[in-house]
Amino acid sequence: MRTIAICDRTLWEAGARADCPVSFKEKLEIAKLLGRLRVDVIETGAISNPTTDPVLIRTLGALVGECTLSCPAGYTEAEVETAFSAMRGVKRPRLCVRVPVSTVGMEYTFHKKPDQALEQAMTLV
Repeated sequence: MRTIAICDRTLWEAGARADCPVSFKEKLEIAKLLGRLRVDVIETGAISNPTTDPVLIRTLGALVGECTLSCPAGYTEAEVETAFSAMRGVKRPRLCVRVPVSTVGMEYTFHKKPDQALEQAMTLV
């Protein structure tokens, strides 16, 4: 028997799109509905506001029940620590560390050469 995991990026997309803003209350409603659907993983947007976004993530964590809540961790130790702190108290937390795999991506995203970018990625994880 195969297991299919459902990962929803609605909240991630809502945070990434400037042309269609979603309010705090709407994000909570979306999370409630996804929790009722028992989606396996709910991805949040990156923490852009260190004051309000951690509150949103903690609130979402309380609403989603058994769903895993995934939060992008960022590219610096400070961003990872902020995301980690925001996920405290979430029943099933997941930090998502995305790293570029091409040399060009490493130099433009990490501003590091490939060997330094790999070392940075290992430090973040």
